[in-house]
Amino acid sequence: MIATSWPPDGAQRGRALELLDSISCWELDRMTLDCAAMIADQWAPQGDRLRGVDLVVAASAVRHGESVLSRNPVFRRIPGLAVESY
Repeated sequence: MIATSWPPDGAQRGRALELLDSISCWELDRMTLDCAAMIADQWAPQGDRLRGVDLVVAASAVRHGESVLSRNPVFRRIPGLAVESY
């Protein structure tokens, strides 16, 4: 979310468009949902559950070979998921 009036002017507009161009957006497709199901199944025997949006975020990142930027320690326990902290 960009907290500014839209459309911004001048340099502010340039920075806003640069930020928007740097963001990857992926469809929530069948392969991502299958990946989410596999992650959920891996956790079930341990009694752990990754829920909702966190599960979809993790599955999307694994599927597309990207990392997650988060301070949530639960992401670090997902095999194959690269996590960066801030």
